[in-house]
Amino acid sequence: MTHMLKTDLQRRTEEIKRLILSGQPFEEALTRLYIELQLQAKHRWLLQTYQLLSLYVPPAKQERLCHPALLQASLLLKDYAMAKRLANILQRRNPSNPETRKLMLGLTAYTENTLPDYTPLATLSKYAASNKKFAHKSRVKHELPISWVKKMAQLSPDVLEQLSYYDKCKQLRRAPKAYRQVLQDSFDELLLNYLFQHDRAVVVLAGSFLEMLLMLHAYHTLHIRKLTCKGKDSKLVFNCSLHELIAYYYSKQLLPEKALRLCRAARMQRNYIHPGKEIMENHPLSPTGSQVCLLAVLETIDALLNTPKLRPAH
Repeated sequence: MTHMLKTDLQRRTEEIKRLILSGQPFEEALTRLYIELQLQAKHRWLLQTYQLLSLYVPPAKQERLCHPALLQASLLLKDYAMAKRLANILQRRNPSNPETRKLMLGLTAYTENTLPDYTPLATLSKYAASNKKFAHKSRVKHELPISWVKKMAQLSPDVLEQLSYYDKCKQLRRAPKAYRQVLQDSFDELLLNYLFQHDRAVVVLAGSFLEMLLMLHAYHTLHIRKLTCKGKDSKLVFNCSLHELIAYYYSKQLLPEKALRLCRAARMQRNYIHPGKEIMENHPLSPTGSQVCLLAVLETIDALLNTPKLRPAH
């Protein structure tokens, strides 16, 4: 699948428009276009396509333009009014669709955790107040925890150099432009938490970072839209879990052996972030586990971004 340009979008939209106006089935062509735009993170184009085509479809048949990719785009662009309309249509049409149900959960989480317009969030907590009620507390002089001070002293260019931070930043700039900044931000957050010895945060951040790297490589370099997981139906690459991605890469030997072993070990470290395992088994997450997760990230960046491969195909 090639990287879509504006001219490609216009041409394909015109083709779908002709199908609509001639009374021919258009849903299959529209679905293919929606999914390609979704996978290439062109969410605004996706909504614009829907809005344009809706001008040519009678009101009674507007539902035929709806698709879970459209719902996801409206959520990502924070058009929650449209998201609610689409969610109602999609749920009514196919309530058992797993992709729709997943997006519905995201919409529900937003609506349940969002205050009415113009409601200051600070009013929910006394700790956010900066008024006379807490003025007396400012008279007490406190110091930073000693452990924090020691950890902050480790933040230096030399330490970052030892962790290959600057080299990895150069490699991350080879990722597709649409995902470059989120990869860089996630990597920065991962390194900062590692230096502060926040082991649980490192495990979680490393897992999400590895997921994104493997997904982007599968889509942009291997040109894979869907993965068939063992014993399951095929899934869009961007809907696969870290476990499913690692299993696929392992079965096809798409990463060096050391990177695969580290990725599998990093995934297993997630089991240790649950308090139940630490308390019931008396087996807390160790700094070694955190280090394994960081090494998995560093090795995977080397394997996938050492050369300018991870780019949108043209």
